[in-house]
Amino acid sequence: MAADFTPEKLTDVMRSACRTAGLDPAGAKLVRLGENAIYRLTTENVIVRIARGQERLPIAEKELFL
Repeated sequence: MAADFTPEKLTDVMRSACRTAGLDPAGAKLVRLGENAIYRLTTENVIVRIARGQERLPIAEKELFL
């Protein structure tokens, strides 16, 4: 696992993404940490997925828009 792909760092990334999207990250739960980090927001009906790098963006976009 990359040094920056840690629960602590990813929580910061998730909170920043939530702020950008206008979502409340309070109480978010880390569901899975593997190839991606998956968080469930407890205040919203939303799942936050954080990929390991920008190069994976096309795959994520394809999955979102299928």
